[in-house]
Amino acid sequence: MKRVNVLLDFILIGVGLYLTMTDPAAKTLGIILVLAGVTSRITGTVFSPTEPYDER
Repeated sequence: MKRVNVLLDFILIGVGLYLTMTDPAAKTLGIILVLAGVTSRITGTVFSPTEPYDER
């Protein structure tokens, strides 16, 4: 499942960059998609589900 999340993050970033560079009307949407992809990638790295934290 982690690979799927990484793939989706890169797709979000790629589509966002494409929209930002090519379509002036969709520039805001492109920026939002890039920020969503980067935020998701950072969140997936910091709060990795493969290393659960146990308070025992």
